[in-house]
Amino acid sequence: MSKYCHVGRVLVALLASNVAWGVTVSPSTVDFGQVQIHQTSAPVRIVVTNSSAQWSERVWGITFSHPAFTRVASTCPWWLKAGASCTMDIVFAPEEAATHADTALVDGSIADQTISLSAQAVAPPVTQFGPKKWNPGHYAQLGVLYNNTSLNRIAAIPEMKGVMLSYHWGNLETAKGVYDFSRIRSDLEFLRIRGKRLVLQISDKAYRLEREDACTPEYMKTDPEYLGGMIKFTTQNMQRPGCIAKRWVPAVMDRLIALHAALGAEFDGEPFIEAIVTEESATTVALTDNATPQTYVDQLKRLASAFASSYPSTLSVLQLNFRTSPNEYELMEHLYRNGIGVGGPDTSPLVVTEFVPELTAAYAGKVPILMAVNATHLTFSSDPIGEGLLTLDQVFDFAVTDPNGINANHLFWWFFEKRWTPGVSYDFYDTLEVIRQRGGYINTTCPENTLCAE
Repeated sequence: MSKYCHVGRVLVALLASNVAWGVTVSPSTVDFGQVQIHQTSAPVRIVVTNSSAQWSERVWGITFSHPAFTRVASTCPWWLKAGASCTMDIVFAPEEAATHADTALVDGSIADQTISLSAQAVAPPVTQFGPKKWNPGHYAQLGVLYNNTSLNRIAAIPEMKGVMLSYHWGNLETAKGVYDFSRIRSDLEFLRIRGKRLVLQISDKAYRLEREDACTPEYMKTDPEYLGGMIKFTTQNMQRPGCIAKRWVPAVMDRLIALHAALGAEFDGEPFIEAIVTEESATTVALTDNATPQTYVDQLKRLASAFASSYPSTLSVLQLNFRTSPNEYELMEHLYRNGIGVGGPDTSPLVVTEFVPELTAAYAGKVPILMAVNATHLTFSSDPIGEGLLTLDQVFDFAVTDPNGINANHLFWWFFEKRWTPGVSYDFYDTLEVIRQRGGYINTTCPENTLCAE
């Protein structure tokens, strides 16, 4: 017999007998109060009573108008005898901060009962990490192939707070657990005596190398635990050899985390080491070894957590762009909760990634934002500057002043000259002129997740 045929027959009988019928619920209003996102409230018990003295009541279940509310336990039988009671335990488990005014419907065979639900889903208070060195401003960026002549030129420019230099993992770890940081120490001293700060980009990905396999240490290529350690590729737009570490493989990430622990022990206390920056999350090649965006994000979260302990007084930043969807919000929230910053390699209003500008705008003032103005998508492989589709002033505004843009605290401008690369539409000195025209403006407010050293 269907529920509705049964309801009709019983209703006729009850109305004729003029007796109480249907289920009642208590309480009919539930306020869960404040519950942190990604947590579960204490259960609230709902008592369901068959108010009839004669008829059994079918209790079909309970439905909710919002998925954050769920039933976790029930003693209600299929048929609730006349005058009997049963219980349902419900909880509130929010995934995002919001105020809730929702309902639950207890479905009885004769009549339904509504429970009014309210709750406040709140983000947990953020922990401030630090104090951390905080010297926001404009920096130059040089690739692996640099020399002291270029560093000297940059050091003579008062608008430049310092330089970001790239160091390949394979050159830093000469054997398993054996590290050579001599080049970093030399560069640091060179810049320190000139009053400029050094940002370390620890690179496990490269497009042009002095060694074609420097993305990981040698021992990884033969030990099966690391599944080869890295992948070689050739760039499509410039036909250059490149490589990328398999950072989505847990054993590879273990060793990358160990490298950062060693770097932190060596350099975290150095006043002129401003920040540690990773390579971009985009992989050029597809994820291998059965990795998924979720397992990749899980490994990046491990790296961010390790940064929090390895660099207690130095800004640490993950450069993020692609390969993390649909888990980019999860990763960004993890950075926020662990005192880590975010950045990326391609600052341009014409380049939209999984993080820029939506998440950089959403987390402006909440996390440090350290972005690079790479020339690749401005004049090298594509040339919107030369074609008149974009100006350097628009790039600056998108990076610094547009509230819907990047809101950068540190901005890294690629150091190159027209005489090195004939045919380009601009060079570093053109960007320097824009910086000067804007008075060197940058966003300097200390982010929510960071305690900034004065």
